[in-house]
Amino acid sequence: MGPYKLFYWDIAKLAPNQELESEVINAYLMHIIKKRNQQQRGKQALWIDSFEMSAIWQGKTTKLKCDPTKYDVILGAVNETHHWILTAFFPSEKRSLLLDSLGNATSKLDRCFKGIHEKARS
Repeated sequence: MGPYKLFYWDIAKLAPNQELESEVINAYLMHIIKKRNQQQRGKQALWIDSFEMSAIWQGKTTKLKCDPTKYDVILGAVNETHHWILTAFFPSEKRSLLLDSLGNATSKLDRCFKGIHEKARS
């Protein structure tokens, strides 16, 4: 699917007590963003690969260069100690959303929002 190669064993891991592969998450997010952008006019949505998003989350240097003001929403998935967290940014509203099945700590929201805006300035 796009640049991602999905195999039967990747799909088989969509079960309890299995660790979901990044290719599955990246392919899915890429698909929904592409579909959304085809259906809506105006500002587009952006998806950030989980490897880049996880690097931003950890405060590492990345190759990502984007102007967040050009997008309505920016989605990305973060892998933190074998646990997936979905991030969504709404730049025009200066709002972020963190979907974590283990709970949304305020410190995680601040960290995520700060990371995306630092990348925008570089």
